[in-house]
Amino acid sequence: MHITVLFLAHLRELTGTSRISFSLDEPTIMDVAQEVGRRYGSAFLDELLEQGELGDALVVLHNGDITYDLETRLAEGDEVTFLPPAFGG
Repeated sequence: MHITVLFLAHLRELTGTSRISFSLDEPTIMDVAQEVGRRYGSAFLDELLEQGELGDALVVLHNGDITYDLETRLAEGDEVTFLPPAFGG
């Protein structure tokens, strides 16, 4: 199925793009993260994961809604956004 992935802030700089699309069979959000890691290297996964789990500071959006469950099953046309935390004052 076709999935779109958006990268914001320094993750966009790390991947060199703000959006990619690809197809995976019955993917979870973790499957998408791993596919992006295969495409862009371990530096991307290091930003996303801490000991195999979603990093505390990272936000993942599934079709615009925050999710903390990397095992969420995705459907055709779903959008996953990886958003590093916002810092500032």
